[in-house]
Amino acid sequence: MAESKEVKQWVGLLTSKEDSRQSKMKARYTELAGLSEEDRVKQVTDMARAEHELDEDKLHVFTKSRLETWISMDADKAESVARAYDEAMKNLPGTLAMRRVGAVQTIARDLETEKVERLYELLPSLLKENPRAVITSLGTSVEKKPKPEKKTKRKFLFF
Repeated sequence: MAESKEVKQWVGLLTSKEDSRQSKMKARYTELAGLSEEDRVKQVTDMARAEHELDEDKLHVFTKSRLETWISMDADKAESVARAYDEAMKNLPGTLAMRRVGAVQTIARDLETEKVERLYELLPSLLKENPRAVITSLGTSVEKKPKPEKKTKRKFLFF
């Protein structure tokens, strides 16, 4: 399947600087949010296929920009685009869908807690396994828990 000019331009955003890439992504996602659901899913399917066929390093750069863009967008628009990505992935091979899951979870684990919370609202199915809170000190919760009562074992009598 030949890529359209728009899809080539989309993945071509990788050559842009981060600020410019996010700005162009935001404009494109805002445009997509204004389309009918059917048209939005169709266009996002082509975009998602091209994104997830990138090599691993490029996919992570692109995914980080996409997630940061969604975080900065109007909630309703970001949610409609995120739902379109969910629907699009149902039409793509499982290997690409799993690449999406891996990329999103890898990027999310390095984000600030507030950003992860925002992404959890947009992508709950992809972030279920990611912790939603950062543990700052190990051992403090253990010290506060009362120790369980020790049960004494009954002796068994052998005859």
